[in-house]
Amino acid sequence: MKKSFITALTLCIAVMFGIICTSRPAHASFQLYNGKLEISGFLKNTTYYRTNMCDRDKPYHDSKIDFSKNAALLEVLYNFRETDTYSLRFFGSVRYWYEMASQFDDELRHSIPSKLRRNYRNPRSFDDDVLTELYVDYIHGPWDVRVGKQIITWGELDVDRAADVVNPIDLRWGVPGIEAWEELKRAKWLIRTTYQSTLPGNLLFENIINPGHFLTALPAPPTGTHWSASQFRDNPFSKWGPGVFGWQLTRWMHEAREQRYDIHNWELGFRVRGYTYNIDWTLLWWNAPSSGPIVDPVAAKGYTSQYFGAAIPAVIQGKQVSWNDLPDPTDYPRDVFKWRRYQIFGATAQTTFSNFMPSAVWRCEIAYGKHEPFNVSTDQTKTNIYGVRRQDTLAFAFSWSDKWEIPWVTRHICTGKQMETTITYYRQNVLNRSHDLVTQDYYIDKSDTFNEKISMFLQLYMLNYAWVFTCVGSYQTKSDRWFIAPILSYVFPGEHWRIDAGWKGYGTKHGYLRGSYFDKDSVIFRLRYEF
Repeated sequence: MKKSFITALTLCIAVMFGIICTSRPAHASFQLYNGKLEISGFLKNTTYYRTNMCDRDKPYHDSKIDFSKNAALLEVLYNFRETDTYSLRFFGSVRYWYEMASQFDDELRHSIPSKLRRNYRNPRSFDDDVLTELYVDYIHGPWDVRVGKQIITWGELDVDRAADVVNPIDLRWGVPGIEAWEELKRAKWLIRTTYQSTLPGNLLFENIINPGHFLTALPAPPTGTHWSASQFRDNPFSKWGPGVFGWQLTRWMHEAREQRYDIHNWELGFRVRGYTYNIDWTLLWWNAPSSGPIVDPVAAKGYTSQYFGAAIPAVIQGKQVSWNDLPDPTDYPRDVFKWRRYQIFGATAQTTFSNFMPSAVWRCEIAYGKHEPFNVSTDQTKTNIYGVRRQDTLAFAFSWSDKWEIPWVTRHICTGKQMETTITYYRQNVLNRSHDLVTQDYYIDKSDTFNEKISMFLQLYMLNYAWVFTCVGSYQTKSDRWFIAPILSYVFPGEHWRIDAGWKGYGTKHGYLRGSYFDKDSVIFRLRYEF
């Protein structure tokens, strides 16, 4: 099967290169009906080749290519009416994907639980996965009302989020820094209203209402896939079959789907934006259920015992544990996971200083979480949870962006284009943290009260924008964990075909803090066509 997978991948890439060589020059989008209808989108293949697969992970793979995803996005913008006083527009977008590695690699396919693999390989739900955005936008004077499924951005950080709290993110296909925020966020059905006032500071008032469309964050894809833990770490009993995490994740997704449309899951947010003393600032408030759940300790113990109660006898009998050996995860009578409501108060600011580094842009974001829900455990991990507690949190970030001239390189290779640089300091605190609080999802170690990270973003355009060098990286100071991804891109004539090649790597001084990605160092290959 290794040969057939490599053949399929080679054929896919060859077809895309064939289109490159035969297609006419394209436009970023094309318009119909005298410009009233605008259509755009992209086709993309993303492939990762593992460079340091550990020995215990090799039996679960026929190839070091454990991720190869073909994706397509189609966007449609239609202007129904546009006059001097009002405009009415419609926007919709749909996407589709097919992940080839989990299909053509036999060992990889068997290592992913079948109930989770189906929605990983290709979309199964039109509303959840295929329909990306769908809304009507009505503008009349200072009013702008947008109703429908949409993505809203309240923050501008490259790798982390502080004030950008409206849409949860989907981490099945990538992480911030490797993929754009717009490709990670999950759209919600919302009513968004803005009013542009004439008050001092040019204040813009914004209100967001969610009548009850609930979405949970997806903190990890199925076990055994590229962006999750390896299968051998999750299943203590046999090479194949669902592990403990896969068993719990199935229940998590089932409970989240059961309450997707419920008026009790309403969300409400306000934001005001202004410009004062050369500062572009915002103040915000958000009231919503948490996008990540907490665990009911009593229900969790009963549910998890079903797994071990069925898996252990199967192993004693010499069988490979399969889904057929386990009870149906959807039949458990109690809710294992709960999404508790909390509030966020936040602010952002952006400015420049004419007498100090005049070309630099300075930004800051802050978010104060009021009564955020946490589990408590006897050992501060998710293993021995015994209760739930609410705690306040504080996240803030400071960012500096500037452009630099590199001697000789800027003039002769970059044709006058300077290197763009952004450095961000991010810190997340759990205020008044108790000794038994579970903070694994915040990457806060047992002995610490906060997590801090320094991240960087570098971009350099070369040879009249034909070549682009980008480097994204971060360093977590408390755990000594680092991540870096240098990528070199070539934009074909016409600026619509783009090929990326690079590498992403992870490391730490402490083996026990490595996490799911520590052995996922990979060569990155991307081929993208935009229209």
